[in-house]
Amino acid sequence: FSKQAIVICGTNVLDEFEDVHDVSNDLMDCVNVIQDLIDKIVSNEVIQSASNIVKNKILVDIFSVEGCKYSDFEFMNSGLDWRRRSIRFRAEFNIEESGSENDQILIASLLNYSCAQESSIIPLLSAKSSSMAGLSAKRIPLHVLMDDRASLRRCVTYLARRFMDTNGQIFEVLEQLLFWYSKNCFCIIITDHLREVIIGCYARWITNFGNTSMIRGDGFLPIHTMLAELGSEKAIFICYSSLSSLFLEQELRVRILWSIAINGTSTFPFQVCKNHLWMLLATLKSSCNSEIKYQSLINGYELINLETVQNLIAQMERRESLEAIQRLFDSRQFDRVVDIIIDNFSWKDVDRSAILSTAMILVDSYLQLNDMNGASEWISRLLDFTGGLAGTQEVIERVKQLAIENICIENISNLVHCIVHLLVLDGYESDTALWLVLYRCAFHLEGEHTVETLSELYDGGCQMLTSALNILVTAHEAIAKHGKCFIDNHSFPLFVLNEFSKIRAHPAVIEVLSTRECSEQSRAFMDEVHQCLFCLYGCPSRRKRQLEEHGGTHNHEPSLGDIENVLSLLLPDKIPPYDGNCSFDLIEFMQKKASSFLEPTEDEKEKLFAFDRFIAQGEIHENWPRCAKSSQLRSGVFYQLALHSYRNHKVDEAVYYAKLFLLCAPVTLSDEVFFWDWTVLAFAATTAFFTASFLLVDEDEMSLHFDSSVFSFRMALFFDPFDRYVIFNFGSALYQINSRIRRYRDKLSVDDIRHRWADRRMKGLLEESRRQFEICIPCLPDGDVDKWRCHYFLAKIAEKCEKPLEDVFHHYHESALQLEAAGVQYPSRINTKRQEHAEAIEMSNLLISYLIHYRAYASLMKYLLEKETDWNREDLMLMHAFAVCFRSHGVCKQKESDEFSQCPQVKATVSSLIYRCTVSSDTVQEVLEDLVERIALKLEILHFCEEAFNICIRRIDEKSSIMNDLQNVITIFCKDIDRGDALQYHLARISALAIYLSSLLDDFEALAILIHTFCTLDFCNNT
Repeated sequence: FSKQAIVICGTNVLDEFEDVHDVSNDLMDCVNVIQDLIDKIVSNEVIQSASNIVKNKILVDIFSVEGCKYSDFEFMNSGLDWRRRSIRFRAEFNIEESGSENDQILIASLLNYSCAQESSIIPLLSAKSSSMAGLSAKRIPLHVLMDDRASLRRCVTYLARRFMDTNGQIFEVLEQLLFWYSKNCFCIIITDHLREVIIGCYARWITNFGNTSMIRGDGFLPIHTMLAELGSEKAIFICYSSLSSLFLEQELRVRILWSIAINGTSTFPFQVCKNHLWMLLATLKSSCNSEIKYQSLINGYELINLETVQNLIAQMERRESLEAIQRLFDSRQFDRVVDIIIDNFSWKDVDRSAILSTAMILVDSYLQLNDMNGASEWISRLLDFTGGLAGTQEVIERVKQLAIENICIENISNLVHCIVHLLVLDGYESDTALWLVLYRCAFHLEGEHTVETLSELYDGGCQMLTSALNILVTAHEAIAKHGKCFIDNHSFPLFVLNEFSKIRAHPAVIEVLSTRECSEQSRAFMDEVHQCLFCLYGCPSRRKRQLEEHGGTHNHEPSLGDIENVLSLLLPDKIPPYDGNCSFDLIEFMQKKASSFLEPTEDEKEKLFAFDRFIAQGEIHENWPRCAKSSQLRSGVFYQLALHSYRNHKVDEAVYYAKLFLLCAPVTLSDEVFFWDWTVLAFAATTAFFTASFLLVDEDEMSLHFDSSVFSFRMALFFDPFDRYVIFNFGSALYQINSRIRRYRDKLSVDDIRHRWADRRMKGLLEESRRQFEICIPCLPDGDVDKWRCHYFLAKIAEKCEKPLEDVFHHYHESALQLEAAGVQYPSRINTKRQEHAEAIEMSNLLISYLIHYRAYASLMKYLLEKETDWNREDLMLMHAFAVCFRSHGVCKQKESDEFSQCPQVKATVSSLIYRCTVSSDTVQEVLEDLVERIALKLEILHFCEEAFNICIRRIDEKSSIMNDLQNVITIFCKDIDRGDALQYHLARISALAIYLSSLLDDFEALAILIHTFCTLDFCNNT
């Protein structure tokens, strides 16, 4: 493979010498590799590994020859010397090391998550400079070559003839010998040994002349020129001084200039050599024949023509430029550095250290020029070249400086291939920043999200909301194994939450989640959110069993931006209705880490006062005061807190947060959402109204509670006038508010200013309550739990408003019927034993049925005894019909009877018609019979009332099993049923009624007991 062998070929010189030379180097590498492996196999040496990069696959590829098995080489480790020695081998032959099966699966998964294209990385050693052109290695035989014997014979013959007649001195012989060689130098083969002989002869010949001017004649110039080409420094000086001669032959001038330019680099400054080369170029161009060729003895530079001179000038300029790379880089001339390296650097002709240093300068220059495409292209080549070995870390530092958004798709994809192998195979699994670079690459490769692309992605089995998010989940698992989840002030989980928040807020993601079933993706998404929250803050605690412990203290203090990201992730996709579930994870985070987020802004504080004035005005419209800048995030959080506070009986907080929601919510929200919040505000404000002690608050605060309750119900029904549950609760609230204010008023003196306030507030409440119940009843199906309540309240309202007797009894009867339709079961007898498995609702319904039964008969008695009315026979017949009807009520009936389901009004009307048909024509007799009939009806009605009261007493005795059952089912605290002064108020009414009845019945013993009892009870305040 020597060059000399090719030169000897003479006229059959190969045109592809450079290609053959490259192939020879590669073949030598192969030979070295195989020889190294064979030596190790034969000697059975145990090779100690210095790296784990090379895997088993490459051994299989190399030893896939007949008779060789992979098992024969399993003892060999990955640290083979050839791998580190022959980087060219790996680059040119595209050898890839494969890891374990799991590693290969992970690599494939990461490449799939990243949407990476096929790798198109050009190996670094295969990269060629754009302007690199070598000198021609062809030697044009301008003369016929002689073999050694012929040349020797001719030389001897020449010398013999020259000195045939004279005896020449040794220096003369040397002179003629050199002269002969100068004339025939291109016809003979000058070997290295012959070169040394000629140079030695020249040195002795020169020494003979004390004055060098004696040998500067034109006759000696061929000798000096030949020796200058052979490398003699003295000859170069002589030739240099001879260039000024006007009689110098063209060929000699060309050869002298060529020799000075090439062999004079160690004698003259570089610029002098370069100038002589330019002089040679000018000489050749001035020649009449630009295609003329000259020959030289300089090894490797044998041909002199216009092309070779121009190429040599280019080489010298490249060398000059390469030497200036560091200087130009330091002076921040990065564009020139890039041009020089790209155009002039030959990567395969330098050692590994020079490759790394030059490539790093090139990458840094691209980075300084903000040319991310160029930087990423060469970084990929560098990472492919280093293969995880020395120099890789420096390249990775440059990777982290890349602006991925400014790189083309192909280069990003190549970068992904390199990074994935670094993370999986080369020990960089714990490098958090490298994982984040991979994610950014994947994010850009995935492209813009649309509903169509996301749907296709989910149909393909993607676990997360986008493909790139899978990389963050994989990265979290990887760095957690190395205990680096919490380093750098928890930067990684914070980054993950930030990216998750951005993706979740993407319009396409929002749309696709709202239009199709994505439960798997949503579950996986929230699982990772919870894991990051746990790593950062130790919550949500209710999911702790499902989360992994990655170390750290879980006490990161979030910034406002961190809080907003977390809240946007924890907020439900859809705002829950007023009776829906709130997000407990969000509530826990707010309570533990985000209390600062709840601080109202100055604008919110100002608008709260304006909002209270809006409520006090009572005008129903949707243009209430709002903050100048709406926030869907803040409003969503406030709604969740309002819902949670109301469920936990923190009604004041619920009112506060419900108002803040209305101030911050965007006007673009649906009416349904505003209806839900106004409903929550109404419920909470109503509860606050009943829990406040009127005796301890002033009139303004009482008005605020009242307005918030009533007005909020009206606003809720403004947005949805058909919600039967809200309609019923509004009617119920109005009724109870009226009762509360009336009890409060009755305790005030007549001249108290608050007496008028109470009268003003009570005005129209019962009438509005009645309207709400009447609206609600047609909307409810038979058996609905609220339907019997509507009739019950309508009966009580009719009593309070002194409506006709028929209205009162009708609603009590309908209430009892609807309770039966709701499924209440009446036991035929009372079980006196403890019932361990009694249902709370069952017991409650029984007590309610007893209450309705009692209220119906109590109303009859009140109408008979309290009212100063001379009831006619028709009214008494109606009362009697109701009394008889309720005797068949399930509370007291002893056998099956359908009397209760029959309409009492119809029965009373029929009885009246029958009576009128049989009335006596005698007026006196008629009056007498009417009187007797009315007295009998009164007595019978009173008897029915007494009978009903006795039944209720027996069935709701405090020693009976019902009370015991209720105690077993549920514990009721006093605060849960306390309605301010309700106990004292009702006790006063009961005592007054009992005393009044005792006096009418002349039961002085009962009267004395009642008066004594009520006057000695402390909680009655001796009323």
